[in-house]
Amino acid sequence: MPASHNGSMGNPVDETGAVFDAAQDNAGALGSSEMQPLNSESDIEFVIDIFIQAVKDGNLKVVKEMVESGAIDINNDCIDEIPGLHWACIKNRFSVAEFLVLRGANPNQTAGSESATALHWAARYGHVYIVDLLLKHGADPTLIDKQGLNIIHFSVYSSNILLVVYVLYFVVNNNNNIDIDSKDKNNRTPLLWAAYQGDFLTVELLLKFGATVALTDNRGFNALHCAIIGGDQRVICDLILDGANFYERNNQKQDCFDLAEGMGMKSLFEQALQHHGYDRLGNPKDKLIKKSSHAQFITFFSPFLLMVYTYLISLVLSPVLAILLSLLVTVVTVNSLKKFVLPSLPRRKTYKVSLTRTTFFSGLFLSTFCFLIFVWTKKLYPYSVYDYIMKNVQFLVTSLLTFILFLKLVRSDPGCLKTDDSLISIQETIKQLIQLGKFDRENFCVETLERKPLRSKFSPFSGALVARYDHFCPWVYNDIGLKNHKLFLFFALTVQYHMFLFMWLCLAYFKRTNHIYEQVDGYARCALFKNETLCKGSNYDPSTFFLFIWVSVNFLWLGAMLIVQCFQILKGITVPELFILIKEERRAKSFSLIPFEKPIYSMASSEDNDMRSEGAIGTTVTHTISIDGLEPRNRRHAILDACFSMFGINQCLVTIKEMVGISHLLHGEVQQQHQKSMLRRFLVTNHWRTNLTDFWLNSDVTAPLWQRFFYSSDTSKAMLGGIEVDYYELYEYPAREGEVLCSN
Repeated sequence: MPASHNGSMGNPVDETGAVFDAAQDNAGALGSSEMQPLNSESDIEFVIDIFIQAVKDGNLKVVKEMVESGAIDINNDCIDEIPGLHWACIKNRFSVAEFLVLRGANPNQTAGSESATALHWAARYGHVYIVDLLLKHGADPTLIDKQGLNIIHFSVYSSNILLVVYVLYFVVNNNNNIDIDSKDKNNRTPLLWAAYQGDFLTVELLLKFGATVALTDNRGFNALHCAIIGGDQRVICDLILDGANFYERNNQKQDCFDLAEGMGMKSLFEQALQHHGYDRLGNPKDKLIKKSSHAQFITFFSPFLLMVYTYLISLVLSPVLAILLSLLVTVVTVNSLKKFVLPSLPRRKTYKVSLTRTTFFSGLFLSTFCFLIFVWTKKLYPYSVYDYIMKNVQFLVTSLLTFILFLKLVRSDPGCLKTDDSLISIQETIKQLIQLGKFDRENFCVETLERKPLRSKFSPFSGALVARYDHFCPWVYNDIGLKNHKLFLFFALTVQYHMFLFMWLCLAYFKRTNHIYEQVDGYARCALFKNETLCKGSNYDPSTFFLFIWVSVNFLWLGAMLIVQCFQILKGITVPELFILIKEERRAKSFSLIPFEKPIYSMASSEDNDMRSEGAIGTTVTHTISIDGLEPRNRRHAILDACFSMFGINQCLVTIKEMVGISHLLHGEVQQQHQKSMLRRFLVTNHWRTNLTDFWLNSDVTAPLWQRFFYSSDTSKAMLGGIEVDYYELYEYPAREGEVLCSN
């Protein structure tokens, strides 16, 4: 809540509590709540006014002069009942707060209409560094204000996940006799607040620390009720998974189904129920497949059945009818998997049923590969062995390489960082980052509670930080990162050449069998293809022709992906860094498609030297949008955007654009709005030769050149700018060809 002109301040959580109450009222709950009126005083002494204004502005020089001269008593400097230390905490004036505390300011002094301490104000605004400062200098974390709120409530209300982590590990876990289920005067626990605000990361942390899901506030709202009001699907899923009672009724006799319908969240709530094995009425559904391993097995082998079916019907039906029936059976199979098989897969840390996160696509790749070998053995090889010996030998060799590389990629380690979840280790990591001034989302992973090396990213699939993370590949059912990225490129290039050989041999096969088809009575002329070879192949060997078309489509798609990968290697960037480029481009043009997730951050001003930057301090308040709930036009945009991202079309478009105009950025010819862009950290890179060397050669300079090229390093060390670095401990960039890049 902003301060009034004369410096008076109301209780922010009291006001937010009124918002909470209003939301419950709108949901049909009984009762009402009024905001406390702002306190105001007009008679303020001139010297105190100057002092308080200096504190607000972070003018440490003036503050020092007034305190050291004796003009101000720092424990009796109230203006409208808000002392200077409180204002320093509110405004994030770290240097001023540190000076006042060291000079003897009482960190436990209460002020304001709700008797809040400086620690309460610092926590309310999410200022981790000031909270740490106050606790180190005697602030009592067990104190509560008149609303019954303690430091946990204020931390959760700030939506700063970093502060929540800090409080849980340094206050709750430090024998301070603070209950994780502390209640305010309305019996609202931190979990209720987090659920209402839609802070799914905070909810997950509180549940990890043993927060009780079943507790209710004075109006009978439990955590799941609050989550439905907040409207975040992830929070709803977490609470259902933790055993929340969706039949429990509040004081208005409304259960979660009534609330969801009244709040317009019925579809979202039903999706969450079905995702965790309940029907729309909340009754447990019997799983068709009891073991998740069996579900994975069925998902993996279903593409093989589809391939066999397509091959068989292509032998007995016309091409058009065979295509239509194949598409129909594919749609039925996919929907059947989603309805009967995928619900048997593990549900923790997942919020949507998606085939891309299952073994389906790896099964599709392997089934296609097997049918390529089958068709080649039965048809292509007998007709081409004498005329095209080398092509067949190459096909056989690439087939063997493809299979070996596929197995290696599926089982490979992408570069996952090992985590130490012990209390002491996490506390030491947080202490170290606070001391360095780097306790922010850029340097600390809130999912693994580990320090985040540069260029690493948390992977929900691996459940770990992956060094030099590039992307998740559903075709090999694994993440691609530091240790297997080069192997992935070898695999992709081998598959590309393998498909090229198959297509070439197919065309040779179609041409060689032309004379046989021309002797058939009632020879059908092709209306769809002007090419005579393709025409005859589609009419007289549709099964081989269908496989030829499927391989051709994948050949084009994989070729586009390889172009993107080559562009990234030349520029020394990864897919996440390329997505930053896409977002920057969208932001520059004030254009964006309908997203599934919209992060909202509270950014600290970087222009004020006295403010300790918290980075992107807010919890990523993510409200998962249901496609079914969108307007038709927005729904089409959302679906297209998801498809574009999955198949890499966005990356291809940006790559083409940047290959044409990237020189403008590299030579500093950028528009004014790009001067402070994050892209400059990624695009002002080394020479392309250096980037190629960094990627293709491992860091073992004592090994032969061919060995450095063909073998990936088993360690976390790799080249960056021609210098060997340890990506597991990469916290500062090495100097790049005479330019010193900023550290993370």
